[in-house]
Amino acid sequence: MNNIEISVILPVYNVEKYLRKCIDSILNQTYKNYELIIIDDGSTDNSSTICDSYKNDSRVIVIHQDNKGLSAARNVGINLSKGNYITFIDSDDYIDSKYIEILYTIISNNNSDIVMCNKIEFKENTNIKENIIYDYNEEVLSKEETYKRMVLLQGITFTSWAKMYKKEIFNNNKYLEGKLYEDIFIINDIIESCNKIVVTNYNGYYYILRNNSISNSDMSNRQL
Repeated sequence: MNNIEISVILPVYNVEKYLRKCIDSILNQTYKNYELIIIDDGSTDNSSTICDSYKNDSRVIVIHQDNKGLSAARNVGINLSKGNYITFIDSDDYIDSKYIEILYTIISNNNSDIVMCNKIEFKENTNIKENIIYDYNEEVLSKEETYKRMVLLQGITFTSWAKMYKKEIFNNNKYLEGKLYEDIFIINDIIESCNKIVVTNYNGYYYILRNNSISNSDMSNRQL
């Protein structure tokens, strides 16, 4: 595949229950000029086999590595990426079929460094109650307003997902390895590297609140 415009980076670790739905949602996009880089980070369940089952798709690159953590997996994906833009998906979530098309349209039309969208959040084993917003708006924000909305949880998260970035943003920004909540350590540097930030109320990212996820578990010394 030549002249790839977008690189989708998907770190994977022991998510066999959710993985096929996630990958299928990525490969079922209305926009087609992208690559999917899957980094299997030392999975010990059936995730590795599931990843390999997609290798016949020319858009898919599968990397297997010893377990080094989410940050290391994302850094590997960034280094391998060929696209002008990057988006991250968590392997226990999934995306709307127009997710890549809409984010790419917004970021390219605005010539912005990043576009941030909203999400549909729901607990595992419950029904989804929200609808996708296709009649979405676009808004250019200052860095100060971006921080404010992020802290107040006003449609922007500090997470790496639900965003699309110009790849050059990561020339001088890498994920800090060996940390939980790794997104917090990089989002400030990313925002400070941006000349133009765009947000939208399009909510095509499905975020599953897993019962055993880090964010839903009791606080530990490492998390603190």
